[in-house]
Amino acid sequence: MKSIYSKIRFGAKMMALAAGLTLLLAVPSQAGDDTFKIARDRTLPGKFGRETCDVFARELYSRLVHAGGEAHYIVYDWQIPGGGSGRHAIVVYRDAKGRYFGMDQSRRQPVWLTGNSANQWVGWFSGPGSTRVVREVTEVSLAGQYADLSRPQRDLNVARGQRMLAMQ
Repeated sequence: MKSIYSKIRFGAKMMALAAGLTLLLAVPSQAGDDTFKIARDRTLPGKFGRETCDVFARELYSRLVHAGGEAHYIVYDWQIPGGGSGRHAIVVYRDAKGRYFGMDQSRRQPVWLTGNSANQWVGWFSGPGSTRVVREVTEVSLAGQYADLSRPQRDLNVARGQRMLAMQ
């Protein structure tokens, strides 16, 4: 028969483990990594709208670049077997650990993506069928960087990125 002390000790260990896990989950992957926060922002125009993917993607791309992060604004055509087709816009960005995440206006949170090219990323969003990347815009000077709102703002890069978006 187990003593009351061993039960208390076991309970205390479990509480300590739970507290440690809570602390671990509450701490961001790296100090200053604001990519997830920016992508989940519900004030982004077009969030959860129908036919608003381009408005959403342009704004998310601009915010990530403004915070100094590598981001890719991607527009692609899709076609599914049976005749359905359309055009969609997404944003893919890099976090502090070097992983790529993608986001469109219909998602509540970003999705982790494998691969390192627009053609590989759009396949995850389009589902079965065929895709063709129509446009990809990225600020090459930010390659490998993650969005950090505590950095000095990058107005020049935002302006350049906006011009690139407007020209295409």
